[in-house]
Amino acid sequence: MKRKSKVYLTLILLIILIIASLLVIRFAVDCTLHVYYVDSNGATITAPKTYMGKWLDSVRLDTKLKGYKQTEKGSQTQRLSLKSKSIVMRYKLDRNKNQIKSSITRARYLGVASQLINTKQIGKKQVDPLESTAMLRIVTSNDGNKWQSQAINYPNVNIRYPRIYKSKEYWLILGDNQILSTNNFSDWNYSKLSLSEAKYAGIFNPNLVKSGKTTYIVFQSWTKADGSDTHLYFAEFNPLNSAIGVPKKLDIEKKASTLQGFSIKRVKGQLVLTGIDTDRNKVKIYRSAGMYNRFSNTKVKQNKSADNLSTVNLMNVEGENRLYYSSYRVSGSVGWRNDVKYVRLDNNKINYNKANFVSTNTLLTNLSVLKN
Repeated sequence: MKRKSKVYLTLILLIILIIASLLVIRFAVDCTLHVYYVDSNGATITAPKTYMGKWLDSVRLDTKLKGYKQTEKGSQTQRLSLKSKSIVMRYKLDRNKNQIKSSITRARYLGVASQLINTKQIGKKQVDPLESTAMLRIVTSNDGNKWQSQAINYPNVNIRYPRIYKSKEYWLILGDNQILSTNNFSDWNYSKLSLSEAKYAGIFNPNLVKSGKTTYIVFQSWTKADGSDTHLYFAEFNPLNSAIGVPKKLDIEKKASTLQGFSIKRVKGQLVLTGIDTDRNKVKIYRSAGMYNRFSNTKVKQNKSADNLSTVNLMNVEGENRLYYSSYRVSGSVGWRNDVKYVRLDNNKINYNKANFVSTNTLLTNLSVLKN
């Protein structure tokens, strides 16, 4: 009888221990669910969402995306499991080609930018892991302040520093060693940018600019493996077939060869090249009468930005010269990428204390702007 009692007691204690363990797991262990949103091309539409809670908690998923329809209906309510779980939600466009082109072409300003899709957004910043994936975003604005990300079938390519240019028939979007073209923002052509001379390392931070009747591509490259001979180059560019002529060194001071995130625009009859001197964390501006002329340094009075500048794009918006720029801040071992800011450029003066964040429905980086 005593032995039976001991067995029962042992079983009761074991049951109590199991229940207690389950309760500890239920209320003490953090569980996560990652939800990814992709279109018919497999391209990520927006940054993934992460839901957190305790084991067996029910979470209601955010499934609505403006301009898209879900192709596979599933339960909006999910229970969190002990192991980290991932769900992929698939969508198709809820707009036709004419609607897409109309919404883009009727805007006063057209922009291209990147959206980091690997990590969570926190307010106006986002953790930026090394080599993280950046997806192309097409954005529009009527005032240069408020930008709207467009729902389109995005090409499934990683493009971190896009630049946009309009030719007669196509919009061209350039990135390091790559080019995209479209005439309706629904159908895309993709190809690699390459030079006929194999000695060059590649085509980095490419920009297109028209000088006279000729379109030129301006880019960074080097011929030595260690990059010790980096220069800025220019070459004739054919927008119809992306053919690139023989590169020539830009006539500009040697210091300019390491400029980061530079852009080149024609402003009031002059070519204006704007870039980031990362050693001083300041903007540098060079002006020239033409591609074969000397690019002279323009002295710019500026305070120092609290964040590290990475790319810059000069644009005249409503009669106001603006520098749209991207920046980041390092905190310990973590790099934080900020949303795009803009600051006025008045009489070659920049005051970063007066910079404003753009207003966007998507956290952006490396915005390049074109007037429609």
